[in-house]
Amino acid sequence: MMKILLTGMLLLSSNALAYSSSFSGGVCDFDVKGGVRISSSEIEFLNKNEPLYKIVNDNILIVNNKEITLNTSQQKLVSSYSYEIRGLLPQIKTLTTDAITLASEGVNLAFTELLGPNNSLSNDLTSRFEEIHYEIDQNFSANKTVHFDEDGFVGDDFFGENFEKIIESVVEQTVQKSIGSIMIALGQELLFSNEGGASFEAKMEKFGEKIETEMEARGMEIEKRAVSVCSAIFKIDKLEEKLQSEIEQLEDIDMLSI
Repeated sequence: MMKILLTGMLLLSSNALAYSSSFSGGVCDFDVKGGVRISSSEIEFLNKNEPLYKIVNDNILIVNNKEITLNTSQQKLVSSYSYEIRGLLPQIKTLTTDAITLASEGVNLAFTELLGPNNSLSNDLTSRFEEIHYEIDQNFSANKTVHFDEDGFVGDDFFGENFEKIIESVVEQTVQKSIGSIMIALGQELLFSNEGGASFEAKMEKFGEKIETEMEARGMEIEKRAVSVCSAIFKIDKLEEKLQSEIEQLEDIDMLSI
């Protein structure tokens, strides 16, 4: 049971970070039907890696390598669409870093309950989460190009399969180290306690309850934070619908569906 609970707690952060073309849950459900590449100067929309259109410097619309002449209303729509998409990235970053922080705090509280304060396992786990946090900061920096398609993030970015392997590694190492620490604690309990391990068994039960409680509480906190991300996605979808209705060259291009 301990391994399942621990794995679940750690994967709380993984699930929040594993942003893909399809996101569903109690908060929102949407599909991205193509790829999007976001750099400091451009937002490019693709279908099977073939360019459909792009927005340059938040106000220039280019379709089939041709700049489209826009009226005032259309120009405002294009700029708003670009701004909202760019504004989504820091929200995703905040959501994922919050998930990492909350997961780390939850697991550490549980291990402190079992092994006592300042145990090496909690310290090591905190260090690993800090490394992941740093990588997220680097990959969502202002000068970093973000590219994702129907399958999620593309290229050598920190996310996708690479990120999943990192989380799996943290889970496996933590489980292995926790088993060793728990066995040592059990041995000490058997040697120095008159209760013959009964006290340690009670601690283990409390440990399981603690980590499950912390998992649930932090899951609710992440869900609250996800509401703002979903609200931004709904707004982007509405703007896309307006772009389709007001700009002829985009009427058949539907990148986002909710």
